[in-house]
Amino acid sequence: MAMASPMQESLTTIAKEVLDLWWLWVVKGILAVAFGVAAWVWPGLTITTLIWVLGAYIVADGVLDVVGMFAFGDLSWGRRVLLGLWGLAQIVGGIVIWFAPGLGAVTLMVIIGVWALSVGIFLVVSAFTSDGHLMKPWLQALLGILGAVSGIYLVVNPGAGILGSIWILGLLAIVWGVGQIVSGFQLRSLRGALG
Repeated sequence: MAMASPMQESLTTIAKEVLDLWWLWVVKGILAVAFGVAAWVWPGLTITTLIWVLGAYIVADGVLDVVGMFAFGDLSWGRRVLLGLWGLAQIVGGIVIWFAPGLGAVTLMVIIGVWALSVGIFLVVSAFTSDGHLMKPWLQALLGILGAVSGIYLVVNPGAGILGSIWILGLLAIVWGVGQIVSGFQLRSLRGALG
């Protein structure tokens, strides 16, 4: 059996380090599912409570993306910067949502719509790149399309029914969260296979 070259050993080490972070996807997925379930189980939550819960999720997601920027050494420099900027934008957005709860329900739905559209576009684009896969490319693209369509709906029609918008947001969060949890455990399995 041929010995591994130093380059192969280095790539294996990098892959193990990245795969050791499988839990980031699981944590983000659990947070998303919890938010989605809350939106479905308690749709009558006051808009202020929804704002606080959404703000907390967006900030947590942003923090995990910033952590990922530093932790994923195998991503290209441009992708790391993009991930970091996206994480910072989410942190700022979540904080703005917390400190400006008087924005109103319609404005909140537009903000959520823009966020869902942005995440959807990011997922679709990164599904077709060599280092942007968070999960199986077809599933990532499907979730991205779902996010983009939901985002467009919320931006174009924010006042059509806050309850319906909350349910759409909840469904989107649950689907996205399940996708992230599945991806996290797939990464964990890959890590186990590397030894």
